[in-house]
Amino acid sequence: MYCRENYREYNTEKAQIWKALNDARLARRERKKEEKEFTFKCYTFRNEKYYKIHGMKGDYYIEVDAYHGLTQQHQTLTLYGYSFMGMKSLKCYVKKVPYTKDKLLISQATTRDYFRLYRLELEV
Repeated sequence: MYCRENYREYNTEKAQIWKALNDARLARRERKKEEKEFTFKCYTFRNEKYYKIHGMKGDYYIEVDAYHGLTQQHQTLTLYGYSFMGMKSLKCYVKKVPYTKDKLLISQATTRDYFRLYRLELEV
């Protein structure tokens, strides 16, 4: 009789420990999920919406529709810079970084594959 009671107590303690570990794991997963949800600051020029790219020389923007159509394969895309003279364009290769939403790899050279990492401006 004594062994069965100890075994039952052991099983209930074990179940409580497993439940606590599982709850902690689920809480961590929810925190990571919330951290990964980004909202980007949206700019409007001439009735078109753009996201701003940080880290490039000058202020360059990517169209919202073009950004959502990007994949991990590099694509030729036009980036736009806004200045006093109007919108200037820059043709380059762009691809998304896997497992991230706010980072892009951009190559300004059309003959070589030198990609640099840039990120989009987040909403504050």
